[in-house]
Amino acid sequence: MINFIDLLGVRFATHGRSISEGFDCYGYLMALYKRHGRELPEVDGYKRADDDEFAEHYEEVLKSLRDKVEKVDVPQYSDIVVFSDDKGRMVHIGMALNERDFTHCDIKGSRVSRFREYNKKYEVYRWL
Repeated sequence: MINFIDLLGVRFATHGRSISEGFDCYGYLMALYKRHGRELPEVDGYKRADDDEFAEHYEEVLKSLRDKVEKVDVPQYSDIVVFSDDKGRMVHIGMALNERDFTHCDIKGSRVSRFREYNKKYEVYRWL
């Protein structure tokens, strides 16, 4: 199991990649999976200011993981959860804890939320 408890409550920071500087959603996910011996690629040219560009870079990450993950319907512990907006653009990412809850980092910091409360469409990817 991936230990995430000590990462809860870390503040949000745009482009954040560590406990000391804070995390963005992807930096948090990178830290979680690194603890489990899985390296996620850094997002090259990542700029959140432009929604289209933000989504495009995360789509590149998913493509790079294509041979390591598969899309599934029901989230289980440690699955990658990718959220999208009404236009189908990727807008957020986190890790499933079960069918009901996930952990992520947003403007409120790293925390646990319920899927139904987050109110966004999502897809789930499981490590092979």
